[in-house]
Amino acid sequence: MWTREPSIAISKRPEPLRCRIGLLCLALLVSSCVVTDEIEFHDKINMPPQLVWTEPVTDVLHMVDDDTRQTFTVQVWDPDEKDADSYEGMITIIEESNVVQTRKTSDGSCIVKVDTPSDPSEYDGGILVTFDCSVDFSLNATPVETTLIVEVDVSDRGFLGFPDEVARGANHIRVTWVFESRPATAE
Repeated sequence: MWTREPSIAISKRPEPLRCRIGLLCLALLVSSCVVTDEIEFHDKINMPPQLVWTEPVTDVLHMVDDDTRQTFTVQVWDPDEKDADSYEGMITIIEESNVVQTRKTSDGSCIVKVDTPSDPSEYDGGILVTFDCSVDFSLNATPVETTLIVEVDVSDRGFLGFPDEVARGANHIRVTWVFESRPATAE
């Protein structure tokens, strides 16, 4: 049987040429990684707000009577001071009973107040945005126990007209409270 040896082509370059190519590659790598002091990084632009506090607290079940006015306060901290003029708040009440669920959204019932933090070291600059949203509970005196879910939505770019629909690039926070109504007593 006849076999053939594989041919191996080895290119031998002179040493000075190989050295020049290596030095050229090294120079290109070093020159492409130079960072100057003139580059500015904006790490606080369009950052999501952080929840600071709420009133009433959100981690308990609350009781509510018919024809009660309640104010819900939400405070957020936003590192981006440029968002100060664009914040909006919206409050939604979802009424659930064993019969029906209704949803009512009010976008004009939240008062927005923007402050600078009194202790800048605690917040690293930025702004504090407080939302005071008031709502009247009118439960139509039903004899059934009703669950009320109250949602306050805040957005740093506003809303587009529908609940839950925020502008492109907006950061959004939803705070939720749960209330139980006392059933109306039969007279």
